[in-house]
Amino acid sequence: MAWDAALYLKYGEERTRACVDLAARVPLKSPRLIADIGCGPGNSTAVLRARWPMARVIGVDNSPEMLERARRDCPDGEWVLADAGERVAPENCDLIFSNATLHWVKGHGALLGRWMGQLNDGGVLAAQVPYQLRSKLHEVMRRVAAEGPWAAKLAEAADVMEVLGIGEYYELLTACATKVDLWVTEYVHVMDGPEAVVEWISGTGLRPILGCLDGTEKEKFLRQFTGKVASAFPRMADGKVLLPFPRLFFVAEKGKNSGREPTRRLGRAGIEPATHGFSGRRGEGSKAGEEQGLRAEGDGGAAQALHGDADLAFLMAEWPRLRPSVRRRVLALVRSSRVASGAGDTEPQGGRRSSASAAAGGNNPAVGTAGGCGRAPAAQSTASAAVGGKNQVGGSPAERRPPVHHQKRKERHGKRRKCAAGDRTRR
Repeated sequence: MAWDAALYLKYGEERTRACVDLAARVPLKSPRLIADIGCGPGNSTAVLRARWPMARVIGVDNSPEMLERARRDCPDGEWVLADAGERVAPENCDLIFSNATLHWVKGHGALLGRWMGQLNDGGVLAAQVPYQLRSKLHEVMRRVAAEGPWAAKLAEAADVMEVLGIGEYYELLTACATKVDLWVTEYVHVMDGPEAVVEWISGTGLRPILGCLDGTEKEKFLRQFTGKVASAFPRMADGKVLLPFPRLFFVAEKGKNSGREPTRRLGRAGIEPATHGFSGRRGEGSKAGEEQGLRAEGDGGAAQALHGDADLAFLMAEWPRLRPSVRRRVLALVRSSRVASGAGDTEPQGGRRSSASAAAGGNNPAVGTAGGCGRAPAAQSTASAAVGGKNQVGGSPAERRPPVHHQKRKERHGKRRKCAAGDRTRR
């Protein structure tokens, strides 16, 4: 049965309240990549984009109807059609967020372990599910499905959703997380009447049951279910109905070196490529980044990998965010590669520097001067000196000879000393 985005968003304020509460408990200040698993019509994704406006947020859902509404409301968003049970989250996420989605997927143990494995060190997994073990509404729904003439037909549909106990989630998460926070919140929604309660649940939890019934059976089921809801949730003095709806939350933090080894590294330089299986364009998925990632092992292979166009673009884009120690290692790799190839004392034709030299220093604003702005002189740039050119370190004694302007400075200094000594002698 297809999802109805309009019916879902009819009670969008009540459904989004739990999403806002979950996002407020995520202990991240500035995540760079967020995967919203089960984004639906985009209401949860909008909460994440408002909370972290500088982050890249990818909305994932398996409903074309929901994603169509999400694209209409947020045309500049990044949306992916995929099932939550598949490996849909990109690698190296800072936050995997799932609002009211996990209960639609079987096998929570394997799924949570996979999601935790796709997080960066220090990343967070945050999820919320309707806590059916304490939900009076779900209890009424299951009882009506089991008592009517449709009982055999609805035997599997009534149990399509899976929610574990708090202790079970704690055991699963502590096996792959360094810190786990769990809590249950019971929201009380003020509804116009029993019919509104039935309409509320028809947009989500009642869908599998209604999808198994034909027209006549569906009418009979809804009539009987509405009567049971009216008995379980009596009207208040003003005619309203109070709907208690419990929800289970958990936030799991992944510490450093807890579980997964880095997937791809650039030799010993300690850099992982910023390719997540998605292209830089919003709304488009691509594996080009993974296929062109920096897979070289060892110093020689790593330095050679820097000469590819894709790797060069990645290095130039990531250079301002690299630690100084990592920058020094990259420069050392490029220097060793140039010495091994005999290019230490040569310049490209027309005065143009090689791609590796341009990536490591050259005109890159992040590497140029000490302040990180402008263009550094070629002879004075520390990065250029480290990479190659006339001041190449290593190789033959001739290659280690000081530049010409250093020798002239020494000669001038020696002449001054001789003149000063002559003056003292005449006196």
